[in-house]
Amino acid sequence: QGIGDVNGDGIEDFAFTSPSANPTRTLTGPSFPFLTRAGLVFVFWGQHPSWSSSSSSSPSSPWASKVITSLPALSRGLIVFGTVDDENIGTDVHRVCDINNDGIDDFAISSQPESYIDLPPAIFVIFGRRQHEWPSSGTLATSSLDGLTGFKIIPGFSASSLAANGWSKYLGHFAPRCVSDYNGDQFNDIIFGDYFADSSRGRAVLLYG
Repeated sequence: QGIGDVNGDGIEDFAFTSPSANPTRTLTGPSFPFLTRAGLVFVFWGQHPSWSSSSSSSPSSPWASKVITSLPALSRGLIVFGTVDDENIGTDVHRVCDINNDGIDDFAISSQPESYIDLPPAIFVIFGRRQHEWPSSGTLATSSLDGLTGFKIIPGFSASSLAANGWSKYLGHFAPRCVSDYNGDQFNDIIFGDYFADSSRGRAVLLYG
């Protein structure tokens, strides 16, 4: 999935996900226990192919199999990992334009927990940054988002009360989409929804940048 230019180098980046993955201690570090089905999102920085001097028609591509095996490596990309068992981050990932108006694209990740009785669905909005500003480890925990680096969207009630409040476990099943500057304040806005809310009539939420 294309997610825009989230490291500010002028080249589009992309991501793919593994919602049922079990992040290892090699990725998460000693701060987290072994995690089950917390989910992973692999972000790859876009790169220009370097053209071979021996042939004008055969590029020497940076997209070799070693790209995946070399992650995490800040020069290649970033791995975002969930920090709670059964969090299942990465059911969707999408570009959300530049909603904090810093000149760098942002992206969003959806989370559909394995057991929505215990954990509510969530959306993680991650602000883009210059490449040297991303964690040097090449990894990012969803729990580290602090309002300056991004934020988490969750229902304002317990997971078990979703239906009683008109929502379903599919809240934010698809990551938010950019709707440009809907309210004219010079910030891009985003929209997301729940297609089973209100007895399958559906609801949409417009969030101002």
